[in-house]
Amino acid sequence: MVITLTSEQQAQLFEWVGRITEAHVNAEAMPPGYTLHIEVGAPFSPDAWVMCGSARLELGDVDIKLS
Repeated sequence: MVITLTSEQQAQLFEWVGRITEAHVNAEAMPPGYTLHIEVGAPFSPDAWVMCGSARLELGDVDIKLS
């Protein structure tokens, strides 16, 4: 299975994670990880979002291909 984010989604994700990581480093705290969620449910297109603690970023529709 291959899940593809668009270039815009990737840029949005890396910018979001970068801000969170920078804030933690500046506070001399260990940067947290994040969880990428992919939801697949008919009749809607698969979509993605990321969570870091209680912060959530909606990424929107993603492309899924089965190999």
